[in-house]
Order: sequence, then C-alpha cells, then structure tokens
Amino acid sequence: RRGGQDNRLSRGDIIEFTVVTEKRTGNKYARRITLLQSERERAQKEREEKLLGLATKERGAVVSLKNGYGFLRSVSRREEVYFNFSNVQYKEGEDEASSLRVGTECEFLVLDENLLDKSERNGRAAKVSARDVTILPGGTVEFTRVLAEGVT
Repeated sequence: RRGGQDNRLSRGDIIEFTVVTEKRTGNKYARRITLLQSERERAQKEREEKLLGLATKERGAVVSLKNGYGFLRSVSRREEVYFNFSNVQYKEGEDEASSLRVGTECEFLVLDENLLDKSERNGRAAKVSARDVTILPGGTVEFTRVLAEGVT
C-alpha cells in the first residue's frame, strides 16, 4: 500500500509497460508498469455513459441543501432527486453562495439507476440523481396545473 491506495493490479486493468529481455537467460519481463485505467473505473464509466444515454431532461426546484449536495423536487416525478454541487452549471458571475438556495428553480438531467439491469448496479440499491443542473429564472417552473375549473 502506498498513499492509502492498494497498488495491486486486477484482471481487466489497462496498463502500459516496457518489455525487458534478460541477456543471460533470454527471459522477458515487464518493467515500469503503469496503470492507465482500472477495470473498476472503466466499468463505472461505461455505466455512467449508459445512464446518460437514458437520462431525461426535467425541471424542478431545490428543496434542501446540505454540505456539498442537495435534493431537487421535479415536476415530472414523486421522489426527490439527489444532486452534487459539482454538477451545477453556473453562469458567468454566479457561484454557489449567491445563486443556490432552497426554492431555486433548475433544469437538469435525471439519471435513474432503476433503468439498469440489477447486474449493472453491482448489488447496490438504485438511486436517482441529477447532472448538468442549470439555474433558471424564478417563475419558470410550474408545479401545479389546473385541469378544470368549476367542476362539481
């Protein structure tokens, strides 16, 4: 272990190395082995790309903010949608402190792990999360629609 990380290679890891031939025996060895991408990272990236392909664009508002993350209420679904502050796209001159508050209206991509096969979730519970969260002007998002008035 170096730097708190396991430095062992696993099956499926993508590596780069130099082949060295021992002159005396003619045996070949791999030296200067560098990990380019682990199998775990690659699988996670493929999973994320698949989810992005299935993502839906939705609108809603911030319902709670915590330390580094929050939850959005979407017009299109019942459950709240988790988001990380790193997924918020700020316009020039905006920042987290000045523009992100409870009630802030947003547009976002929803990644729903329920759309994946159970095998692709690695045994974890499915979660719903938001990416590319964009802040909208107030009054843009409409949560309730009047279907009919004066109906008795």
